Order: sequence, then C-alpha cells, then structure tokens
Amino acid sequence: MEYRRCDIVAWLRDLSERSDDEELDEDARVRLFLREGAERFPKMIKDELAAAIEAHKLEMAAELEAEEEKLRELEFMMAFCAKHNLPRDVSWAEGVRMVAERGDPEAQEILRELNSPDRAVADALLRAAVEAHPAWSCEGRMFLFNPEVGGPEDGLSLIDWYQRTHPRDASAITDRILSAA
Repeated sequence: MEYRRCDIVAWLRDLSERSDDEELDEDARVRLFLREGAERFPKMIKDELAAAIEAHKLEMAAELEAEEEKLRELEFMMAFCAKHNLPRDVSWAEGVRMVAERGDPEAQEILRELNSPDRAVADALLRAAVEAHPAWSCEGRMFLFNPEVGGPEDGLSLIDWYQRTHPRDASAITDRILSAA
C-alpha cells in the first residue's frame, strides 16, 4: 500500500518534536519510531519510508538554514548598532535613519530597503496577520506569540497564513500600498 509522503513526513516531524520535548535517549527514540511507524503505517514499504525520511531531512536543513540566516541578521544589526553607538531604546528603523542622516552609505542603503514598497507591504501584512491570529498579539513594538494557542510561529509563516485565510484583505492591503508608491 502506498501512503502519501506528506503524511509520513508530518508524522516524522511530530515524532521528532515530541522526542525532543521528552528528552528521550537514542534507544527510546528508536523504539518509539518503530512502534508508532508500525501502528500508523502498517503496510509502508521501505522506499516510501526512505523517501519520507529524505524529505524530512531536507525540511530540517531548510529550517536550520532559515534560523542561521535570522541569527546572521541579528548579529549584523547588533554590530551595526554597536559600531554607531545607537541607544538601546531606539528602534532598528529609527537607528538606521539616524545614521543615514549622518551620510553613512551603508545606512542609506539599508534605509532604502526599509522604505521600499515591498517592505511596506510585508510590514502591513504582518501587522494585519498579528491582529487576525489568536496566537499573536502586539505590545508596543513587540509581536508576541503564544505557543499554547498554536499556529504559525514566525513572521513569514504568519503572513503566508494571513494571505491564505484572508485573501481579499491581504490583496487590498497590497494594492493600497503599491498603488501609493
């Protein structure tokens, strides 16, 4: 019998998260994997499992790369703030604006990106998505996620969720901003 690869990958993802949460040793992980795999997919063939494991590995590698990219961005932002002695209570955009006004070419380039129509669309969609999703809230300049409610856990996933679940509103926001640019 053939199973859908996405179902097997979803099970592998869930199993991985649960075994991490429970801090299982390697033997316990293998036993859990074998027991649950036999229960959920009793007629799964080796090739199906191998393809699903490979897909799951690719998914995990992509998630790791995204996390590493976020870390690089944060490190860049921290170094930029330290280099220009920006006060801690100043937002990233305001700090970049201050440095750009001093004539710094790097800050001017960053400011152009921050002020781009694409960035304005992304920011507006994120704000709308935070207002619409029950797991998200906004306190001042901070967006907060409540993992107990569940749902998209990062900004890009939240925007994607909003565009899928509120397509008319998302299109209206995008059209309004791009037509004004």
